[in-house]
Amino acid sequence: MIDNKHKGHQFEKLQKVYQNHLHKIKGEKEVLDDKLGELTSQVLKIDQRHDAINRAKEERVTEINKFIEEAHGKLDAQMKDKAHALVKKRAMFSRDISKFMNIIVLTCI
Repeated sequence: MIDNKHKGHQFEKLQKVYQNHLHKIKGEKEVLDDKLGELTSQVLKIDQRHDAINRAKEERVTEINKFIEEAHGKLDAQMKDKAHALVKKRAMFSRDISKFMNIIVLTCI
């Protein structure tokens, strides 16, 4: 059954071959487990940085919105003051016009 082409081969016991492969696979698994731990740690750090950036952004947005609301309030107050002053001037001019009209009417009679 065995011809001359297959002479000189060494046969190992299946258990030894299995143990060699098992040892090799366990070594590769350890490397992969270490890499997985590193990657998981990096992802956690990135998530923490992302959260910190989002919190900082929200704080800035809140500050900006507060500033805008304050500026809007000041502008409203200024506009009300100016509008009130204009209404007072208009009333004064209207009284003056009425006085002049009365004077004109009285002088024309």
